[in-house]
Amino acid sequence: MPRSSAPTTPLYQSRPGRDSNPARLIVPIWARYHRKGGNRTLGRNTDLVEVGLEVSKQLIGQRSHGDDYCSAAGKHLDDAQLLFQNERFDNAAYLSGYVLECALKLLVEHSGGQPRRYGHDLSQLSGHALDLAYLLSPSLRRYSLPATQEVRLLRENWKPSLRYQGRDSVARADAKSWCDGAGQVYRAIVVRYLLDGGRCTP
Repeated sequence: MPRSSAPTTPLYQSRPGRDSNPARLIVPIWARYHRKGGNRTLGRNTDLVEVGLEVSKQLIGQRSHGDDYCSAAGKHLDDAQLLFQNERFDNAAYLSGYVLECALKLLVEHSGGQPRRYGHDLSQLSGHALDLAYLLSPSLRRYSLPATQEVRLLRENWKPSLRYQGRDSVARADAKSWCDGAGQVYRAIVVRYLLDGGRCTP
């Protein structure tokens, strides 16, 4: 499991063809945020999000084809937070749901499942699909959805058809709750997956 202090040795040895390995990116990124924050540690939630987003940004563009759920989750979370800061609450809420979807599909894919078969159905992804992923790959159980109200509301209320709704269809409070829930999911699943040495493609 990830620790709240800097690793004493790289998680992976440098080898040709491993430049896109997320674990190798985390060590220098951790050091940079640690220097900026003084006594801040990787165990604090803000640092985990910052590190995970930075790794995701560096991985975007390194895949020539196929789905890249962990990088996509970071991209959507980054954009959702930026939109919320600029009071674009509708699309901030809309992209928050894709953070949850991509995080869950990452686990399904890692277990050998077929994420695309579930479409954008968060109920199926967080229920049957996640249970099956845990059954096929028990080690994935350490990446569980946070049992918070924000995550529950995001999971139960988000739907892709939000993109067809008019302006100001999502209240600020709801957008904040969904963005917060997306951040919690990202920390609990994607960041932990990367810190454990996971890769963005199987």
